[in-house]
Amino acid sequence: MSQVNVEQKETGLSIVFLDELTIYSANEVFSVLSGIENFSQKVAIDLGGLEELDTAGIQIIELLKRTVEKQQGELVFSHSNEMVDQRFSLFGLKLNLSTSENS
Repeated sequence: MSQVNVEQKETGLSIVFLDELTIYSANEVFSVLSGIENFSQKVAIDLGGLEELDTAGIQIIELLKRTVEKQQGELVFSHSNEMVDQRFSLFGLKLNLSTSENS
């Protein structure tokens, strides 16, 4: 089962992470994300389905953030959960969730 689902919607690109984003899934997730050519749009990231997140996962999210910024896209985090919030806090990172219902 894939650890990430990517879907192009009318409102932009939707990236949903599932189960885990760890060193064990990083290669597969990186391969999927590397196949995306256009980040110069709204990119909504859903982290709410994650059950585990480690430093490799954080690095992938940070790489994704830099890529969207480089291509002048708009990055929004649409969903999170307590574990994700704790990991971001542990690493001193901010997770700015979108208040939009259409993310």
